[in-house]
Amino acid sequence: MSLFILSAIVLVYGFINPAPALAEEAQSTGTPPIWTVRNADVTLYLVGTVQLLPPDLSWRSATFDHALSTADSLILESDPRPEARTDLQKLIPQLGVLRDGRTLTDLLSEEQAAAVYDLATELSIPLPAMNPLKPWLASIQLGSMAAMKRGYMMRQGVAETLVETATKANTPLKFLETAGAQLHVLADLSEPLQIGMLMRSVEEIRKTEFQNDRIIDLWSKGDMETLADFLHGENGVWSDEAVYQAMVVQRNRDWANQIDAVMKNQQGTPLVAVGIGHLVGKDALPLMLAEKGYQVLRIE
Repeated sequence: MSLFILSAIVLVYGFINPAPALAEEAQSTGTPPIWTVRNADVTLYLVGTVQLLPPDLSWRSATFDHALSTADSLILESDPRPEARTDLQKLIPQLGVLRDGRTLTDLLSEEQAAAVYDLATELSIPLPAMNPLKPWLASIQLGSMAAMKRGYMMRQGVAETLVETATKANTPLKFLETAGAQLHVLADLSEPLQIGMLMRSVEEIRKTEFQNDRIIDLWSKGDMETLADFLHGENGVWSDEAVYQAMVVQRNRDWANQIDAVMKNQQGTPLVAVGIGHLVGKDALPLMLAEKGYQVLRIE
């Protein structure tokens, strides 16, 4: 499963963290990578997050807690609160269900269809539930069930923790994207790209190592170089250039422009928290902000 598919699972179905049975294999401590972005008036904290966390992972470092306690605004990718997902549930059928008389089987070769439906059967997904879906939503359906089969369950996530803390402190909340816009990133991909993502998801789910486990391990260790290669390298999660441009580069550029506006139009100490995949590699958000003339420094 691609990292963005994992993010979409969290977005659509809630915040999914591994059950205690999986915690034995996870790191007991982890440190979110943190950057500062500065100009004369503003010190902005930029925090890299992961979507799925082991429940016993101690990830809140002293540096992170200091950044959160001093932040006068919190900016997330999208609104993680349940009320925001209500509208999302209405949008999913509009964007993710085939309405032109075709079925998922019609879009796939015999070999592809066999691979998808064999996996769906193993994951206890009824075939009639899969056939009306567009490939991008079929990827999410397979990914969510695979996560559940591996012991992941609905639990509190990083973004939800941040929102709770900010709400208690009356810290203003802002969001870089709407949940609908995030779904459109997938839904607006061409049909061949969606099919490619679906088949990549099938391939990844079949692997012994859950992709998220590797991401958490590298994130916990602060090994951003290896993580960048894992995500963006030649054989990485986002190795398809068109998908990479849509899911990473275009969104990073938009976010860089939004953060640029924050830096220019307000004073204080904002905290921005986005998925770690956007903060590593040759098109990383910190690099884009540095190109705009800001002092960008990784502090943890």
